Amino acid sequence: MVQKLHASIHFGTLPFSFQYLNNLQKFVHLQTVKVSDCEIADAGLMHVSKCTQLRVLDVSSCENI
Repeated sequence: MVQKLHASIHFGTLPFSFQYLNNLQKFVHLQTVKVSDCEIADAGLMHVSKCTQLRVLDVSSCENI
């Protein structure tokens, strides 16, 4: 039996750098990304769109979107 791995990452109130988003596609099993309360804009989300297994994207309280 093959067990599927659910991987998630939460940036929340951590010091945020767009370099993190640029490297997200390296996590091939990443299914959940939470960038709530971050200063992220459309350009930053272009990196997130490269995550082919992504199922959940939480951008709550992001004022620039």
